[in-house]
Amino acid sequence: MHTYIFKDRCGRVIHVETDDEGETAVAFHHAEPVGRLSVSHDDRAGPLSAFLVELFVEPPYRRSGIAHTLVANARDAAGSPIRVRRQMASQNEAFSTLCRCLEREGLLLVH
Repeated sequence: MHTYIFKDRCGRVIHVETDDEGETAVAFHHAEPVGRLSVSHDDRAGPLSAFLVELFVEPPYRRSGIAHTLVANARDAAGSPIRVRRQMASQNEAFSTLCRCLEREGLLLVH
């Protein structure tokens, strides 16, 4: 288990816990879960082996950098951009916009 703490864009202290494999991360504010990320690794997929399974941030905490921070740390743990299936990335306008922004930063790879 790994833990890190950061302040989101609203100045809230966010505590994030990740598992040792870097496959799951949960963000907490005042001990309440406010976001989560889940990736899976496919060793047969070569260097780009981490695939996004789930990324969710509670509505009151959206647009404050929590999703970005969760993905950035997963990307660092994986050593390469997190892959996202195009169908998943286009499930709604807000998530599609987030994926485009994160892809431009090199954190995600939409395929």
